Amino acid sequence: MIAKDHDTPRDALVEYSIRKLEDVIIAEKRRHEQRKELFKELCLHWEAGKALLEKSRQTLGYNDPFCQSLEKSMNGLSRNMQELASFIEKSAIIEQYQPLKGQANK
Repeated sequence: MIAKDHDTPRDALVEYSIRKLEDVIIAEKRRHEQRKELFKELCLHWEAGKALLEKSRQTLGYNDPFCQSLEKSMNGLSRNMQELASFIEKSAIIEQYQPLKGQANK
């Protein structure tokens, strides 16, 4: 066992391991919040793209190559946004994590 090999109390090893894992969890919680903010920005860009697509259709017509290409881009972005939304939703459980005493400010 590691505790015996290093002449270290088992409880100290457990405590050390928990502290190290907690640092990783806290960092990932911060990254999750950053991802949510970036996703909000992406949604604004999607709305602007949607408005540009409608404007281009009104200006150039539905069959114009520019409109068709822009529509493909918007469809791809929509699929990617669904994937990102799903990822953020699956990661939301980390929002509930409360750090141990003394770890919140790291």
